Amino acid sequence: MESFWSALETECVAGCCGIDAFSLWPEDIQAVCRSQDERSIASGLEALLEFIEKSRADTFVSSRLNNLFDKKGLIELIQHLQSYVVSHKSA
Repeated sequence: MESFWSALETECVAGCCGIDAFSLWPEDIQAVCRSQDERSIASGLEALLEFIEKSRADTFVSSRLNNLFDKKGLIELIQHLQSYVVSHKSA
């Protein structure tokens, strides 16, 4: 997943801007999918979503994204990413 996050880190660097460093527009997510192993991205996102949904925690810290997420917000982010990984497969 590191190469996926790095490819989306185009607006700044996470160490400076946190989640705002990442371009999460559909076209950017799909461009990354075209240049990387989409199956690995999809399975990584699925594993992450499963971990979060099963967790009893309400808050999550991502050192990679340099952000503190509430559970609902992080699930929404992952589902957003998944929707464009999946839509790229059918495109």
